[in-house]
Amino acid sequence: MSLPVTVQLAQAGWFFVLGAALGLCWDLAGGLRDGLGLPGAVTDPLLLVPAGLLLFAGGMASAEGRLRLYMLLCAGAGWGLWARGISPVTRPM
Repeated sequence: MSLPVTVQLAQAGWFFVLGAALGLCWDLAGGLRDGLGLPGAVTDPLLLVPAGLLLFAGGMASAEGRLRLYMLLCAGAGWGLWARGISPVTRPM
């Protein structure tokens, strides 16, 4: 039950974008923490639980019911690109 390489590349791209989108959501949750004075114990689960479910459901829907390691690695790379490259520029705004 292997997937063609082109399908795997498309999935990797989608999960990379998903990781960057989750990085954006993380920054928005940080804005709630800072702006409204909400503790991280409140805002972090509001982001991390849906994010985990989204990653799991995305893997189940797009990969024959399997969450593959490269999907999580690509999502982590997207998050990392956001956190190291884009967030330091946009966060002060």
